[in-house]
Amino acid sequence: MKYSQADIDKARRDFVFTLKPWVEGSSQGAITEGSDWYSTIIGLPLEPFNMVWIASLGKDSMEAALADIEQRNLAGHVRLSGAGLMRAKDLQARGYTFGGGNALMAWHPDKKSEDFKLRAGLEVRRITNDVELAPMLEIFQSSFEIDDATMKYFNEFYGNWNLGHFLWALFDADVMVSIVTSTVFENNVGIYSMATPASAQKKGYGAELLQYVQQFHARAGQDTALLFASAAGKFLYDKLGWDTLEYTQYYSRKPS
Repeated sequence: MKYSQADIDKARRDFVFTLKPWVEGSSQGAITEGSDWYSTIIGLPLEPFNMVWIASLGKDSMEAALADIEQRNLAGHVRLSGAGLMRAKDLQARGYTFGGGNALMAWHPDKKSEDFKLRAGLEVRRITNDVELAPMLEIFQSSFEIDDATMKYFNEFYGNWNLGHFLWALFDADVMVSIVTSTVFENNVGIYSMATPASAQKKGYGAELLQYVQQFHARAGQDTALLFASAAGKFLYDKLGWDTLEYTQYYSRKPS
């Protein structure tokens, strides 16, 4: 599928706003936006919970985008794409450190997704209770190599059943083998934190779970799914029909 620059600009905004359920669930949360920039603050003292996205070359835009996260002195990620990539040196001069790159990818329903059927012997459950949340968070912690002190914030966050997100897990013979989280804004779905434990990898579990979640949201009326793909994960998304919209870089901010 061919995407115009207007399509990519819209996808950036749509993806940012799929975080709205998390932002609205936080007493410190705020989403602000300007000309080609977005600030999404959940307010917890960890980088993944506070994101600024700059796709503009303008210095005034960068100052406005960074205002909230810097005034609150929060840890966070600043993501650059498009013309905003030219602001990398300015970020580094402010003490931000390069963290890596991701592809912004999009997926739309098609005949293949309509016909998808989960492989025999597998089951997908939406996690809605603390008992099943515990093994999900164990997979999350081990897959993303999160220390115990940091993990307590994720435990608290994911254990808030009022956030309106979708926590999914794939089971094989009643053993949890893959996880993913989705959030919804209007007709868009954001895909986050997909993980399969090392012992269950190379068995197609991640693909089965993601296709199930894609189909679920397509049937619910969400016709665009969006995610950031790492280099390791992009192969899977390419295989499942996801399109690459643009490449981004992210920079880490540590509180002073």
